[in-house]
This record gives sequence, C-alpha cells and structure tokens, in this order.
Amino acid sequence: MRKFRPITEQDRDGADDLLSAENKHLWNSKKVLEVQLRNVQDILQILEKCRQLLQANLNERARVLELTNESAALVKQKPQKVRPSTADPKFENLQCTTVCPPIAYTPEVDVALNEAQNVSVEAKKIRVEAENMITKVKELNHAAHDSVNKGLAKKLAESTHLMQHLSLCHGQNRKALQRSQTLYDKTEWSRNQLLNTNLTCAERYARPMMTVFQRHAGHYLPGTTEINEANRHLLSSMAQSSQNIDLLNLAKLNIQSDLRSKSAAVKIDGDVFRLRRNRASHRWPIGGHF
Repeated sequence: MRKFRPITEQDRDGADDLLSAENKHLWNSKKVLEVQLRNVQDILQILEKCRQLLQANLNERARVLELTNESAALVKQKPQKVRPSTADPKFENLQCTTVCPPIAYTPEVDVALNEAQNVSVEAKKIRVEAENMITKVKELNHAAHDSVNKGLAKKLAESTHLMQHLSLCHGQNRKALQRSQTLYDKTEWSRNQLLNTNLTCAERYARPMMTVFQRHAGHYLPGTTEINEANRHLLSSMAQSSQNIDLLNLAKLNIQSDLRSKSAAVKIDGDVFRLRRNRASHRWPIGGHF
C-alpha cells in the first residue's frame, strides 16, 4: 500500500527497510516450516505403511485363528497311553503328540511390531521438534510484527509533526506575503506622489518661469535631482518587493504541494498501520490459567 504514496514521498525510508526485513524473515520462516512439513509428511507416510502392514498381519492372524481346529484346544497336554485292550502290545509305549498352543505372533509380526515401535518413537521426536519450531517461529513473527508496528507508528508521528511544521511555515509565508504586498502598495503609492500630475507648479522643472527665461536646464535643478533620485529608489524597491512577492508565491505553492503530499502519505501510513493491527492475531491463549 505504501507504493500508492505521492511521488515526492516515495523515497526509501526506515519504514520500508523494516517492511522489507519482515518480508524476508517471513519468507525464511516459510521455508523452514516447509522443510519441517515435508519431514512430518514423510513420517506420516511411514506410519501409514506400518499401519497397513500391521493391519495385514492382524487380518492374517484372524484368518489363521478361524481355520484352526477348535477341537485342538480340547486335547490334553500330557502324554496318554493306548487304552484299548485289543491294541497291539508293541504300541503299548506309544505316546500321543503334544499339541503346542498357538504362538502369539510370527516372525513377520515381530518385525512389523518392532518397526512400528521405532517409527512411533521417531514420529514423537519429529512432533516435538515441529511443536518447538512452530512456537519459535510464532514468537519471532510476533516480535517482528511488533517491531514493524513500532517503526510505522514512529514514522507516522514524524510525518504528522512535519505536516504540522509545514502548516506553521505556510502561515508564516502568508504573513510575509501580506507584509510584502502591503510594502509594495505603499511604495507604489509613494511613487505616484512623485508623478508630474501630483507635483506643484514650483516643483516642476518645466514650470513657466524656467520655460520663458531658459536660464539653465531644469534637469540640473536641486529639487529635480532629488525627485529623480527618489523615483529611482522607489522603482528599485518596487522591483525588489515584486521579486520577493514572486518568490513568496512560489514558496507558497511548494508548501501547499508538500502539505498535500504529506497529508496523503500520513493517511496511507495510517491505513497500513491500522490494517496491520486489524489483521494481527488477537487471540488470548489460556495456557495454564485454568
């Protein structure tokens, strides 16, 4: 949003440096979290494979138990002699085969359980690392966010103070312009009194006495010389006053332009600051309060 400031206010400042640093920090945090996310996805895929293997072994054991003869559980474990009296004497010492109970699991199941246990331990470690990484990134992002907000608030205060100073300068410029215009008007009024139409007959160097007798040129009269000298001074003062008025008008236009630019920049910076405050996370973690 700060790119929409006026052209005169688009020079790089401290707020731009803070925003660039925060953007770079967020990109680095994103890359770190993406690496951690890939690790979590890999361990989840391994856990899924272990779960499928355990489920397959469980289904296999279930089918084996279904196919096992239920009467095998009724066979006695101790050896028995042949009872029938009609039996051949040579089978008298013959013993029955001992029925072994079903084993808890096969070697494949043992391997699957060990692998699942190892993967569970590894997943727990990765989960702890991910939680620590997320907590650390949140803290760093919160600190960076607060730092940028403080920088923007400081920049906003400086811009406001400068705008107020420009307002004071604008008032002083108007005061100086008014005084210069008043001085110019008074000087012009004083010069108008030296015009030929405003002089008395005795003050004119072309008065009838001088015209009739023509004793000497009127330009060499003392009064005429003083009037011409005063006229030249008044003309020089009016020219200088006119130049000062033009410079003051130019300064007035520049101050007004700076005021408009600074006002727009202050408005945009304020909008950026308020937008960042509104989009920040205001959730209050309960933690161990309850």
